[in-house]
This record gives sequence, C-alpha cells and structure tokens, in this order.
Amino acid sequence: MSPKTAMILTAVVLVTAVEILLLRHYLRVFYPSASFTSLKYKMCAATCYLILPLLGVLYCGHFSRYSVSILIALALSWVGDFFLHLPGSNRKGYYGVGSVSFFVGHVFFISAYASAQAGLLQLYVNFYYWQLIVPLIAAVGFLVLFRLLGIRTGKLTVPVFFYALLVNAMAVSAFALAITILQKSPQMGLAPVLMLSLGGLCFLQSDVSLGLSFFNTRYKTLRVRVFTVVTYFTAQTLLAGTIFFLG
Repeated sequence: MSPKTAMILTAVVLVTAVEILLLRHYLRVFYPSASFTSLKYKMCAATCYLILPLLGVLYCGHFSRYSVSILIALALSWVGDFFLHLPGSNRKGYYGVGSVSFFVGHVFFISAYASAQAGLLQLYVNFYYWQLIVPLIAAVGFLVLFRLLGIRTGKLTVPVFFYALLVNAMAVSAFALAITILQKSPQMGLAPVLMLSLGGLCFLQSDVSLGLSFFNTRYKTLRVRVFTVVTYFTAQTLLAGTIFFLG
C-alpha cells in the first residue's frame, strides 16, 4: 500500500467516524421539531458524505462521468437536507425546494449507475428490461400501501407517484449495476455489490418512512424519525463510497 493510499483510507475512516459522532448529536436534539441547533449538526454530518466521494476521486486519480454524477447527486441531496430541515414560517416552500432538489439528485444517481452499467455490458441495449417494469409496479404498490394504511395524499397523489417512481428507479438501477458487476466484472469483489445494493435499499426505506411520517401524524414518532435518519445517512455514505471502486 502506497503512502498516498494509506493517507486517503485513514481520512475515510476519520470522516466516517466524525459523521457518526455528529449524527449521534443530531439524533439527540432533532426531535420533536426542527431547530437551528439540529440543522447545524445535520448539515455538518451531511458534509461528511460529500467529503467521501472527493476522497474517492483522489484515490482514483481523476474525475470520471460516474464520480461527477455521484458528486452532483450528493450535492443536491445536501441542498435537499438543508431545506427539508430548515425551521421557519415558510415550511411548505422549504419542503418544495428540498423535494425538487432530491428529485433532480435521484436523476443524477440513475445517470451514474446507467453509465457504469453501459460500460460493463457494452451491448446494443445496455440495461435489463425489468429495470423499466419493477419501478412502475413498486410505485403503484406504494400508493396501494398508503391507502391500506389509511394514508391520504390528496392533491399530492400525482407528485407522490412520480417521486416514488423515481426513487424506485434509482434503487433498482443501483441493484442492476450490482448484478452487472457480479456478471461482468467479478474481480471487483463483493464490496461495490454490497454497497450499491444496501445503499439503494436503505435510501428506499428512508423515503418510505419519511413519506409515512409526512402524510400521517401517527407515524411522526421518535422511532420512525430515527429509522428515517439512520437509513438515509447509511445510504448516502455507502453510495458515496462506491466511487472508490467505480470512479
């Protein structure tokens, strides 16, 4: 192991440890309502998942299409984190900006996974057909689940459907890339496969629990909120780390 690699990996461990420490502080002060103190801890923790991909670029020695797309997606997530948690009287406006930021961020996540998958498959059709079908079925399933749980989305039903479609497409794209790595580039090992699969799954779980708590006060409990935060930061950290293998 070269001195440069050792320094970068040491920095990764330190940044991850700082992120966990900041997240612990955040979880102590974020409930039951947002405040500027909780916002400070959340954004400092979020900055850590932005530092990780930059360390990945240093490790790889260059920017690639994959690393640039992931960096933009994470930066948009950071902006979304800020506005979704920003306290104040204009909460609906902040939620709107934050949701749009996350929406566009998911597009860049999908772009990153699609470009990496195309590079590995190198076929006329560089994706699996089930990647188009599964997100649609899952998005409809989420709306049905909400109805079964007595959750009414009202005028937001259409935006919720499209957001669910995009979130599922992102998770499925990450999983499809993981499968492609296993099939076409097994020498990469299991690390990127697990990081993509678990990262996409955690992101999906986080958004589902966030949606439940947003539309129904019954789910605005401390346990649900903690689950949302932990799965979200786990997802972002794992997906940011994939640059070390795919960047």
